Amino acid sequence: MGLTVTVHPVGTAGQDEMGDDIEVPGTPYELEVVSVYPTTSTEPGLPNRSLVVTGLTILASEDTRLGAHDELEVPGYDGRWGIVGEVAIYDQRSNPARRRGVLGCGRRPGLDLGCVQITVEKSDG
Repeated sequence: MGLTVTVHPVGTAGQDEMGDDIEVPGTPYELEVVSVYPTTSTEPGLPNRSLVVTGLTILASEDTRLGAHDELEVPGYDGRWGIVGEVAIYDQRSNPARRRGVLGCGRRPGLDLGCVQITVEKSDG
């Protein structure tokens, strides 16, 4: 069994009197991911001092698409985590290592791998 996170998607239910979208919670679902690792603060490391975990980076399959307001629950990390910035998509179009002939002098096959990189920060508790 692989790593899974719970995605809490946000949907819309029309607009309010000011023209803003009304966000409503969607139906949570499980997403299988490749890797979850913490990101730490950029303070200089000192002896006998640990850097603070400020967020998580999650790698998932390249066909994964998440919205900017979706939240995730990650096993081993309490609370919900919100997406920060854009989700980085490394697919055949954007990843030069996947294109044929760029891995050296001759015509070589490209690498057959891709992923989506999701950066999240704690959004509650």
